[in-house]
Amino acid sequence: MLLLSQFVFQTKIRSLYRNILRETRYLGTNQVRWETISWIRREFRAPITGNLDERNNQDFLAQINRQLKQIQNSSLLIGRSFEKLRGSQNK
Repeated sequence: MLLLSQFVFQTKIRSLYRNILRETRYLGTNQVRWETISWIRREFRAPITGNLDERNNQDFLAQINRQLKQIQNSSLLIGRSFEKLRGSQNK
């Protein structure tokens, strides 16, 4: 059973994870996007499974928020256009 603080932390982590994945669609080529997504998955593996202790939670959230802002700034420089990662058909 999760404590309230653990539940709130996991909710914030999942929300940040989704936001970062959404922002990766503007990073240029699909290869850059895949590399960024694999890096994000490695970063989030420990906190999602609960391997961080309480005192590091706030530091982790602050670090990830900074990284999200960096990704957003990068996508603004690129022009926020994107290639579809899936669903394209060759005709």
